[in-house]
Amino acid sequence: MRRILFIIAFLCAAQSWATVTSAVSTCSTTNTSSYTSGSFTPVANDFLVAFVTSSGMKDIPSFSDTQSLGFTMVAFYWKGTNADSMYVFVANALAANSSMTVNVSYPNNATGNCIQVLRVTGITRLGPDAVRQLAPISNQAAGTPAVTFPRAPITGNVMLGAVANATNPAAVTAPTSWTRANDTGYNTPTTGADVYYIVSGFTSTTVTWGGASATAFGASALELDTTSAGAASTPALIHFTKGSNILDTGTVQAPDGQYRVPLAEKTTADNTLIVPFTTNYFGSYTGQYYVTDDKNDVFTQQAIYTDNVTDNQEMYVFCAEHVAPNVSVVNITNSHRANTSNSRMGGDVFEVKNTSCKLLASSGNKGTSTSVTAGSMTPGTSGGFLVQYTFRDASTLVPATSWTVGSQSNITWLFNDADLWDGSSDQSGVYNSTSAINPTLTMAPSGDFITIAADFAPNTSGGDGPSSGVRCNRLLRYEQPGTISTTQTLVFPSKGKFLALSQIASANPPNYKITAISDSTGDTWHSTGTPALSTNSPATITSQINYDYNATASETRVLTLTYASTGASTDAGTVFLYDCDGVATATDPLDQYVPNGGNFSTDSGLDTNTITPTTSTGLMLHVGGVGFNTVGSFGNAALTFDVQTSTGEPHDGPQNLNQNNAWGRYYYPNTSAITWHWNQLYPGFSDPFGPWSAAAATFKTPSGGVTMVQRRR
Repeated sequence: MRRILFIIAFLCAAQSWATVTSAVSTCSTTNTSSYTSGSFTPVANDFLVAFVTSSGMKDIPSFSDTQSLGFTMVAFYWKGTNADSMYVFVANALAANSSMTVNVSYPNNATGNCIQVLRVTGITRLGPDAVRQLAPISNQAAGTPAVTFPRAPITGNVMLGAVANATNPAAVTAPTSWTRANDTGYNTPTTGADVYYIVSGFTSTTVTWGGASATAFGASALELDTTSAGAASTPALIHFTKGSNILDTGTVQAPDGQYRVPLAEKTTADNTLIVPFTTNYFGSYTGQYYVTDDKNDVFTQQAIYTDNVTDNQEMYVFCAEHVAPNVSVVNITNSHRANTSNSRMGGDVFEVKNTSCKLLASSGNKGTSTSVTAGSMTPGTSGGFLVQYTFRDASTLVPATSWTVGSQSNITWLFNDADLWDGSSDQSGVYNSTSAINPTLTMAPSGDFITIAADFAPNTSGGDGPSSGVRCNRLLRYEQPGTISTTQTLVFPSKGKFLALSQIASANPPNYKITAISDSTGDTWHSTGTPALSTNSPATITSQINYDYNATASETRVLTLTYASTGASTDAGTVFLYDCDGVATATDPLDQYVPNGGNFSTDSGLDTNTITPTTSTGLMLHVGGVGFNTVGSFGNAALTFDVQTSTGEPHDGPQNLNQNNAWGRYYYPNTSAITWHWNQLYPGFSDPFGPWSAAAATFKTPSGGVTMVQRRR
């Protein structure tokens, strides 16, 4: 009997049994920027979830409450071709047993708005930590709503769902065994909002509603974690991705300008993505920035620093917690961007485990000095993951000659990126104190800078470490200046045992062919072979790959590149740096190398290299450049497209070669031949690729296959 009682007590402690109750539902069509709910009285320790439906609004609102609980947005989706928006907010604290209201405030007027609040008992996790996963869908035509989670829900967890459409009320039948919390709406314009729940027992990855929406809709479902929160763990950086600094000429623009950042590695489950980015706009500007990924994780703005006086530059930090596994791309988008505006944008991505999106403190600063200080900040909790993101002069991108990582008490700063060419850097670390800190690093020469820092609390949910097998820890994209000498230096912080440098150069390629690489750690770098050249005369596109196996881990590694001769070019070149593990290190792992080139006059896609590995597993790298148009993807979906693109670029690309050309990877599982086929990003412009070159190489693994091991929460 005692054993049975112990088991029952253990299960109750591990998984709380929850209830869900509708707290309030308030709709209004006052065509204003601020909407307040009716009053309601929670039971003590209720966890509150608010579903908001708006019409005539596509920007991100703020959300507040009269109990000062604080709310975090965890879902953001649309209907009506992005004309109307829906949001989900969760409370950052448990409610008290007293009357309260909530308020949503927009940057501009929304023609109408509904606020639906649910009270959930049995939840001990707070804010985004309470959301195990979510699945929003946007801009759906009339029909039966269905959303798909990235993984199976846990049977004891609470599931919530919502549908918003253009019918009053929404009147969409609940999924099987789910309960409708409330169904409401308004008539000007006609809008409906329907909210549902099931307290336990749902384990399917797909939520399918029991009937059709009569009008176009958006829908979402989320899983609330009813397990008890454990002790916070120490944050750890898993992967880091540096985005290129892109100049958008404003010649070709989508309604929403989007900056696409492919990640160094697909995410593992339950980690946090932190995205610092900067934008510098010249001319007219309107709009608001938001961040998304290819698995529907929701990012919230956590910090902003603005310099609208001298450079019209803004720095942001966004965050998404408990991200889905296998996220491969993060997108930074500006809504309502003015077509007359040129802008420059750069953005990086941190994947961190044991870290939440709860902001402990932030600061931002601009100045002119060798000492880059973000400003004093005081976190209320020790052990947070602290990031400092910096750019030199925004209007001219003055290169740096050196960056020196910070040296401060209670934190060991690590460089993730120290770009001498674009003049940008990131440093991060775990800050083990609640005392004030002024995040600081050093640069040379002295110059203008803008910087932002943000400290994120550790979480109690853990997350997965890096995958096993072949993987890349960092991906750094460096844009070379237009004029270079016979030698050029770059900083390559790294921790992996296999490093690769792949370069494309445009115009006068013999001048830009790398003939040697020296390494401050003493490591030896190797060439895969003769660089690939385009076949026009004189050749104008060079592609090459260099690598270092059994590399020394170093956060301050400096590479000196030696070129065939000096030269000047408008485009110069772009270097991608891969910091990887899982490749053979005892002996030279190079297996096969295939260079190729041509001058393609057909307005279509292009087969470049075909390469056949001789070993059953390994890493395949590909790099190639074109004279015109832009490479938008590979023909084989199994191949990873590492190139950034921007919807703001003209179809021949702006100043950065990264946006015209082709970098890619493949973790090959067998000895089958692989053909690298390039698709045009802008087909139908009567603008063939023209001169092109491409290099592909395979590198062996020590033994065994490539596996992905992920722990599920």
